[in-house]
Amino acid sequence: AKLAELGAEKHFEGELYAIFWDTKDSYFREKKQALRLRKEGTEVALTFKSPISLEAAKITEELEVKISDFEVMRKILMALGYQNVKSTRKIREEYVLQSTKIVFDQYLDELGYIPLFIEIEAADLESLYKVVVLLGYTEADCKNWNTYELADYYKNK
Repeated sequence: AKLAELGAEKHFEGELYAIFWDTKDSYFREKKQALRLRKEGTEVALTFKSPISLEAAKITEELEVKISDFEVMRKILMALGYQNVKSTRKIREEYVLQSTKIVFDQYLDELGYIPLFIEIEAADLESLYKVVVLLGYTEADCKNWNTYELADYYKNK
């Protein structure tokens, strides 16, 4: 209701399935990078994420390419020697407000213990905090966690 009141537009609602890949020596995880093959509805993409800053918010460079066939890309990654280190499924509702993406994610399966949470993606910190305040939160409410950190936090609750 709050998002509708603010004029946000819904861009996606549905299931996301992702496989995260790494090398045998956990190179990507050590560097806080990620190689992800994801299916979002009917869209498939291969994404490489690399941190730029992890201070006030998690700022990453994301290099992404659309893929026509999820299963073929999975086989290519395996043939190249990458290992499937994690698979996730979640239900997502995605909105855009003032060029900022607001998503509500609910993990399924083995990560189902993580409660519904909000992720906000913005072009810069000023835009991020502006939307955070519009939604009724503060800068102090923001966390710069990745999936591993989110899972670890709630695993111990």
